[in-house]
Amino acid sequence: MKNSKLRLKIPYSDLEGNEEKFVEIELKSGRSIFVIAVEDIIIHRLESFLVSNAQFPEDYQWAYRMFLLHKDDLIDHEYLKAESIKTSTHKWIQE
Repeated sequence: MKNSKLRLKIPYSDLEGNEEKFVEIELKSGRSIFVIAVEDIIIHRLESFLVSNAQFPEDYQWAYRMFLLHKDDLIDHEYLKAESIKTSTHKWIQE
């Protein structure tokens, strides 16, 4: 993976999102890390786009790409719709 890119955000406190949807990833060292669900990442990027008044289109683009990559295998569409309503980002989530 010489040319691979990895973007990582490490929070200072607890993870945001639905704890039931956290994903545990075991590292080669035997330790584990937890990441929030794809749906929560999409919602967070859309919230950022909304709050910035669309000044940062990369937030929307990131959410859109993640949705396209995972729409058929990982995404819980009902959860995504419900969270988008709670966060006022539902106008970007289509049926």
